[in-house]
Amino acid sequence: TSDIAAEFNYMPSDDLSFRSSVLWNTRQDEFNQANFVSSYTGFGDAIFNLGYTYRRDANRIGLGDDLEQVDLSSYLPLNRNWAVFFQVLYDIEDKDRVNDMVGFEYNNCCWRTRVLYQRFLDQRPLRQIDEDFLEYEEAFFIEFQFKGLGGVGTRVTNMLEEFIRGYSDNEL
Repeated sequence: TSDIAAEFNYMPSDDLSFRSSVLWNTRQDEFNQANFVSSYTGFGDAIFNLGYTYRRDANRIGLGDDLEQVDLSSYLPLNRNWAVFFQVLYDIEDKDRVNDMVGFEYNNCCWRTRVLYQRFLDQRPLRQIDEDFLEYEEAFFIEFQFKGLGGVGTRVTNMLEEFIRGYSDNEL
């Protein structure tokens, strides 16, 4: 009577992958959770991701609100020194963006700097879940690194690794 979990991974080439996972509720004969992600990592260090997530009763307090979102993200080197990156998380039910992230980096032999802008929905703690209590927050992040010596601020690196599937900062 427990839920059934399954995961499927398919890599038709070194550059292209598809991944899905589902959680099937055997008592109610329906999906409680589903996730599908396609990733392309081609030409250099470029990364392109497109994903879909569904979770039944996502807020877990019994209001019956399901979560259904589309996630688009990319890290795109423009040349040897410059790269741009972004992530958009769109809620299908609310027809609105939940999280936007966009930024750029300059990278050379001796140092790297990144600038990132993020806009996200923030629910204030200790309040009942209600659209009136959801607010957009905005943040700017700057990261500066001297290669071989460390840097100031690693939040941007952490955010890239969290929001862009397949991104890994293996340079330092």
